[in-house]
Amino acid sequence: MPNTTPIEDVWAEKGNLAYNAIVATADGKYPALDGSLITNIAGSGDMNASTYDPTTVAADAFAMDNMVEGTDTKILTATERTRLAEQALTDVIDKLAWNANDLTFDIDTGTDVVIQVGQELLVKVRNVTGSTILNGSVCRITGASGSRPTIELAQANTYANINGVVGIVTADILNNAVGFATVHGIVRNLNTSAFTV
Repeated sequence: MPNTTPIEDVWAEKGNLAYNAIVATADGKYPALDGSLITNIAGSGDMNASTYDPTTVAADAFAMDNMVEGTDTKILTATERTRLAEQALTDVIDKLAWNANDLTFDIDTGTDVVIQVGQELLVKVRNVTGSTILNGSVCRITGASGSRPTIELAQANTYANINGVVGIVTADILNNAVGFATVHGIVRNLNTSAFTV
């Protein structure tokens, strides 16, 4: 059985190095996990500092501060750099705002529709009726155009005209345009004074 030295003694000999430090003892032996000392480490491959640390960083190779880009070795791709340059993240943040009245986040869709996170559910729909569907109109699904459901006004005069009701249009939708219907939540800016319950 080979002579062994507790790994703690090796660390102590080297000045109480951190537990993840792997260094050789004075006589060129390396500590193993079982406390033994390993000599004559065999292997193949080139791990010369001249190849893997040509600028003599002598530090953590995975730390971003120690990385240097080369002609063919880039930390970020050209696409990623473009996105950062265009401030894509800033655009996302600009569309999100705290709503103190409703105690939630508002998402600006860029279409005059603001979604209150967790308090309403909307579906994106397409108007193919030939005319504008106005804000507050109850609509029903009639089919699909690409990946979007198509809608028309729902009417309570027959079962067929109310079948497939999806929600209430939450902003005017021009003909052949895409907009939002509220499935659950609040539809704002409606004048209901002419109606009685």
